[in-house]
Amino acid sequence: MSGERWTAAGGQLMLDQEDPVQVATKTIDPTLDEEALAIARQSASSSPEYYAHERAMRRYDVPLRKDGSFRIEDVRPGKYMLRFTIYNNPVDPRLPLGEVGTAASQITVTARPAGSPDSAMNVGVMQLIRLKRLNVGDPAPPIHAKTTDGQLWRLEDYKGKYVLLHFWGAADECTPYLKKCYDAFHTDGKVVIVGLSVGNDLESLRKYATGNPVPWVQATLGHWTETDVPESYGVRNLPTVVLLDPNGRVVARNLTADGIMRAVSNALTSGSENTTRPIRPGN
Repeated sequence: MSGERWTAAGGQLMLDQEDPVQVATKTIDPTLDEEALAIARQSASSSPEYYAHERAMRRYDVPLRKDGSFRIEDVRPGKYMLRFTIYNNPVDPRLPLGEVGTAASQITVTARPAGSPDSAMNVGVMQLIRLKRLNVGDPAPPIHAKTTDGQLWRLEDYKGKYVLLHFWGAADECTPYLKKCYDAFHTDGKVVIVGLSVGNDLESLRKYATGNPVPWVQATLGHWTETDVPESYGVRNLPTVVLLDPNGRVVARNLTADGIMRAVSNALTSGSENTTRPIRPGN
């Protein structure tokens, strides 16, 4: 990460395994209403399964030196995700730090043979991916993803339709609202939904999709280190839902809950392919 100007950074090394929330909420019925779903998730997140999985996870905070180097002591063997978030001070010092981008890498730490000298593992140079600012009215960046049946899904094949992009990873509270949207709008073929899994390989996605079927396409973008699609859409947290118009432009971002249905309904009513007027989640 040398050559970049930055004023602050936060880093974490985390064992590359399922999130405790994902493990604890696997058995929850996603068709429950909003209130029942919230209660079920709260209960699952305080369950013995949640705490057992959380205890098994390993996290190491990673201090980053000014020259971009770092060192983590006494890391136990395992497969890890190393991730940094880079910040820069805004012009106005009263404002919070502005996020510049992220750098991530999957690394495998192997056991040191008994009697061998202590030595550091060099993980090499990590590439900083700058945070994109995707605004309403901007053209949507291209997406190529692998579906659960091994086919290539391409965003450019859906010009002429409204497309809901559902970026998700572990626990996901958007699916019930997407199902409502699908039931309401899919029959005339104007609205397409695609689930874009981030952080899951194809086999993991297939297993999840088998146990949690939905009537729209599910595809994987791979791990964060294998794709720049989330960054190109400004996705910082999962899940994130983005609505595109028939011309492939952004209509609304960061949609949640019933705001998904409202945004699609408003777009269909106003014919947003002919305007760049922002459609906000609460409209």
